[in-house]
Amino acid sequence: KVSSGINAEYGGKERTSSASFSSTSDEIDDIFIACCLPSGCTVQSPVNLHQCVKLVSSSDQCTCSLFMHHSCFEIFEEQVLQHLKLSGRARSWSEKQRRQNI
Repeated sequence: KVSSGINAEYGGKERTSSASFSSTSDEIDDIFIACCLPSGCTVQSPVNLHQCVKLVSSSDQCTCSLFMHHSCFEIFEEQVLQHLKLSGRARSWSEKQRRQNI
């Protein structure tokens, strides 16, 4: 099972936010899809659905694949945290509070 740190099972650690994807190797056999890192994929190769982070968008109009490489997700998570440091009420939050609220 893969869930995303914006709800992902990531490197054996459960992280919090809101994504989930389940499969067994019998259901999906090495399916690849484009990485959805908004700033551009750093790996430059398709995402293997057995080794990825799946995000859930709250927008009904989202057309992204919603799958990222683990390394791309780490970059995305840091970008979100940087944005929160500069945004509204989240500016007064501690680093721990920001991570808990993404």
